[in-house]
Amino acid sequence: MSAVRSRFPGALKLLLPFAALALASCGNSCFIAYSNNGNGGVIVKGGDPPPTCGLNQTQGMVRVTAERVAPCENCNSSAKVEHLIVSLRGIQLQAVPDAADPQPDHWIDLAPLFVAHPRQFDFVGDSSGSLAENVSFPAGPYRALRLQFSSDSGDALEPSLCGPTIHNCAVLADGQIVPLAPEYSELLLPAAEDGAALLVLPGSTTEIRIQLGALGLGWSPAASLPQMRLTGAFQVIRNPSPE
Repeated sequence: MSAVRSRFPGALKLLLPFAALALASCGNSCFIAYSNNGNGGVIVKGGDPPPTCGLNQTQGMVRVTAERVAPCENCNSSAKVEHLIVSLRGIQLQAVPDAADPQPDHWIDLAPLFVAHPRQFDFVGDSSGSLAENVSFPAGPYRALRLQFSSDSGDALEPSLCGPTIHNCAVLADGQIVPLAPEYSELLLPAAEDGAALLVLPGSTTEIRIQLGALGLGWSPAASLPQMRLTGAFQVIRNPSPE
């Protein structure tokens, strides 16, 4: 299965804060200290027998939303994307390997129900939309976000602007429907170019806001029709205000 790495240029750079965590134990207590751009705290766990000190014992809340992009106002109708529809069968975070979990390819699902029942979302429009709401998630550092798309050969989804047989597409202002290029079975978004991790803090809410865009409407000689290419980025918001 192919993976496509992508990011937005210019104004849509990844906005991720620096964060650090530390673990310590004393007697029957475990202390988990964390710092995030100068804002931090300490979580104390106690008991008899002593608790295991580790981030995998604590949880944070994660919310995933679509940060929709407004249609281009100055584009002609044959290039103006009015709807960007994708059918998601997976939203996953890749854990940073450590001594307790050294697997280099450990992905954790944020929306496990999408595997059996993919959901369609429109990433172009005026308002934001929820992809996954208040998911209890293991606290710790993550190094990438992965979006997995339902293929056109899969089961038919609910009616959409893409039509009955296309699961992912761009709908242009002139009415043309441009399917997603087949190599986009998934889209991989690294947490940051400098290697800094996306951090889910224990006892707090982390919102991941995803933006997708049509990178280009290329022509496929084999299919004799244009195909859409994707680009994307995400922001991390700590303890977001309720909408």
